[in-house]
Order: sequence, then structure tokens, then C-alpha cells
Amino acid sequence: MTALLHDWRRGDRAALDQLVPIADRAHFFAIAGRTMRQILVDHARRRGRDKRGSGDRPVTLDEDVIASCES
Repeated sequence: MTALLHDWRRGDRAALDQLVPIADRAHFFAIAGRTMRQILVDHARRRGRDKRGSGDRPVTLDEDVIASCES
């Protein structure tokens, strides 16, 4: 599916037809809406992960106590 999206982005009309063999306008909007929701949920999850310190090394209580005693 990802390869088809890349092909469509490069202008391959056949890739779009394979991705979305839609029968009517309502079906198109249903697929477009679902895709947009997925994009927004992924974005929100990424923001939440970054907000919570994604990639930061957790500090244990012992390390906090040692650091405060040394200073």
C-alpha cells in the first residue's frame, strides 16, 4: 500500500485506481475521512510521546538521592 501511495504521489494514476477503486463520491469521502482520522491520531500520539520525554533515560530514585547528596 505504501508503494502505491508513493507511486500515486509521483503522478501514477493507475496507482490511485488500485488504492481507491471507489464506486461513487460517498465512498471516496468515507475513505478520505478515515484516512484523515488516522493521520490525526498518529500525530496526536507522536505529540504525546514527545511531550512525555520520549527517548529520555528514566532516572531512578537512587540516582536522585546520590546526586542530591553529592551537591
